[in-house]
Amino acid sequence: MRWLTKSMTQKETEGFACGRAKKTVQAPECNEVRGFFALWEFNLKVNKYYIFYIFEKNEKMKTLTEFLLEYNIKKDDFDKTGLVWEDLCLIYEDYKIYKQSLEDPAINIFNTLMKVKKVHYVRYRIKNEEHVIEKIIRKKIKDNKSNITLENYKEKLTDLVGVRAIHLFKEDWIEINDYINCTYKKKGKPIAYYRDGDKKKELDIYIKRGCKAIRHNYGYRSIHYIIVSQYNLFKCNVEIQVRTIFEEAWSEIDHKIRYPYDLEHKIFLEYLMVFNRLAGAADEMGTFIKHLQIDLEKDKTESSNYIETIKKLEEKISQSGLEKSEIKSIKEDIEKLVNQEDINNVRKIMIGKFMDKFIS
Repeated sequence: MRWLTKSMTQKETEGFACGRAKKTVQAPECNEVRGFFALWEFNLKVNKYYIFYIFEKNEKMKTLTEFLLEYNIKKDDFDKTGLVWEDLCLIYEDYKIYKQSLEDPAINIFNTLMKVKKVHYVRYRIKNEEHVIEKIIRKKIKDNKSNITLENYKEKLTDLVGVRAIHLFKEDWIEINDYINCTYKKKGKPIAYYRDGDKKKELDIYIKRGCKAIRHNYGYRSIHYIIVSQYNLFKCNVEIQVRTIFEEAWSEIDHKIRYPYDLEHKIFLEYLMVFNRLAGAADEMGTFIKHLQIDLEKDKTESSNYIETIKKLEEKISQSGLEKSEIKSIKEDIEKLVNQEDINNVRKIMIGKFMDKFIS
């Protein structure tokens, strides 16, 4: 889309038009033109207001042949579905209008999820018109019983609005899951996608918290929720996906390289599965480092308490009335303990040798 600020010939203005307050150029006679956007501008030099019109081209639906070629769908597969191209074009045109009402609910959920403490960042998208038609076709190819029509596509396609909440550590999902369950009305159980090799205890956590665990053939990991959004009395289905930052990275690269046109490409599949395992290992390493940090902080606190205890112990020893040689021997033992690197062994020796005797 571009601004036009001067008079142009009919040929030059094909699909566009511009005008000034007192000399408006009408939109050219062109089937591709739809609507306009107006911007008032005050020009100080000439002390006048100008109004600029922008007409944008109305992109038409591709022909069936163009569409199938673009989305790598075989003509024979399409013909077997029994779908009528003209009916799909009606859905395309209807969705172009309906799509405009989906932005506000998407932004509302985006803003809400951004406030959840464990959410690192949020993304959203509104499915474009051609991808809606593609999905209807692919669903019908996969399952001939699928029946998506102009009357029911808004209900049947539950991911017209997609919101993705990304978190850093695997266990962060629990807090996000609890928030979604308490905040939104869900349609059915959330689905936890996992791959072969994932730990059973992780799957048990998903199931315990109300998810349906489904193994994904291509290693995809994510938790999917279908919720009913009601924003300003407007209802629509929204798919919320929750995953780690490493799962997101793998998914985006896999989607860019393979989905949905090269799903069975052997070379891509092999290397992306290696990448998938690395992403899973990175998640485990992230969890390990987080727990290590907690343990180190705990040891730091315990070590501080230990040093304080040793000081008190030394004071009591000095005031105990023991012989100097006994005090010296005990202090040497304490000094050895202080130099121990393994704090757990220090605690064991300290408790066993000194606590019972001197601190009552």
